[in-house]
Order: sequence, then structure tokens, then C-alpha cells
Amino acid sequence: MAGLNHRPGAGALHAGGVHINCPFAEPLYGDMDETGVEWQQQLGNWWQSDKPWLRQALQLESEKQRDWFFWRQKRGVVVAGRMSAAEGKKVAEWAQTLGWPLIGDVLSQTGQPLPCADLWLGNGKAVSELAQAQIVVQLGSSLTGKRVLQWQATCEPDEYWLVDNLPGRLDPAQHRGRRLLSSVERWLELHPAEKRQPWATVIPQLAGQAWQAAVASNEPFGEAQLAQRIRRYLRSRANCLLATA
Repeated sequence: MAGLNHRPGAGALHAGGVHINCPFAEPLYGDMDETGVEWQQQLGNWWQSDKPWLRQALQLESEKQRDWFFWRQKRGVVVAGRMSAAEGKKVAEWAQTLGWPLIGDVLSQTGQPLPCADLWLGNGKAVSELAQAQIVVQLGSSLTGKRVLQWQATCEPDEYWLVDNLPGRLDPAQHRGRRLLSSVERWLELHPAEKRQPWATVIPQLAGQAWQAAVASNEPFGEAQLAQRIRRYLRSRANCLLATA
């Protein structure tokens, strides 16, 4: 469905035709059977909606979402992908003001308010609490964390918004929601946060426990331990690239 929504929009922006190849058996008529039932059920209540599966801007930069004042009052989750250090700091402050848990990928430079996401996302209690989210806002693309990607692929919020200045869908899970073309900093300016109390209470506790366990186990020598304490040896704002063969 995301692909069907994307191609007409891309055609309107760049010109050209759209060819849709439907794998229907010939002839197109006949008795009803179970073919396609499972796929139809996966779309849930979208069948009763008057909105496309994936809404996206036809212009080169997305405008302010008029219903943001409504969504910012809901239970939300922020997923931070690749972004600059300045953007990462602003995203962390934005999520804190909203009271939304922030899942920061390794490329997000958010300071990781909820550290060790790839550890606590393996806890069923964390996943159950995240399942209460009504909206997920992903700022920046190129997620790399294994468990972050696993959770992102299986989460089912009412709306999934993906904000990045790169064109294209960028969401391998094809969530129902919106693809917004904008820089992270510009999008935050157009969509201010409203001060609210945090709705997730279990996740901060699990993140704290995961961090304590990581700190306690980083003294012996090893690749993971070195990556954990490398910041001790680097000067402020230094760049460091770690790679394995």
C-alpha cells in the first residue's frame, strides 16, 4: 500500500507514467475464496478510513502538519536516526518536553537519554509498554541497531511519521502514516513540543538497569568493553570510527 501511495506522488513531482502490475489470475471473475484474505486483514481499520495508507508531500519540503496539536497530546515515541550533533541535542530536548520515550540509534547523537536501547528492547516489559504508543515519530533515517530495527518493523501505532530530507519512503516496514520531507531542525521549528508528563514508566527503569550492567562489565578487555569506555580517551568533540574485520 505504501508503494501504491508513493508512485502517483512521485509521478506528480517528477512527471511520467505509473504502471501497476497486479498478480491476479485470469479470468478476473469467479467464486470468492481465501486468496488475499490474510493480506487484507493486515490493513486493519484502514478499510474504514478515508485517508491514504501513506501520506507524503508533493513539494520538495513538507509543510507544518495542521493536526500536530492533536497528536502531540497522545502517547508517542520518538525514534532518532542519523542526524547532526546539534539536531540530536534539540531532538532530545523536544522528546523530553513531550514526555515521550526517545529510542536513539547509534548515529543519532542525542546523548542517549535512554541508553542501551539494543539491550532493553529485548525485554518484554519494554516492548509491551511501547505497544501503548499511539504515534511514532522517526526523525532521521538509516537506523542500524539490530533490536531497534526489529522493534521498528513490528510496532503498530495508529500513525508512523518519518521525517528526513532525503526523498523516498525510507521505511522498510511500510508503516501506515506519513513520509515528511524536511530537515530535522526545520521540522522541530514547525512542530513545537507541549510540556507533558512522561507516560512511559517502565522503560526508564530498564534503561537504567541496562546501563548499570554495561558499566559493571566494561572493565575486562574486549571489543565491546573498549567501545564502551573509548570516550574516556578522546578529547571533547573528537571524531572516532570503529570498524571490525
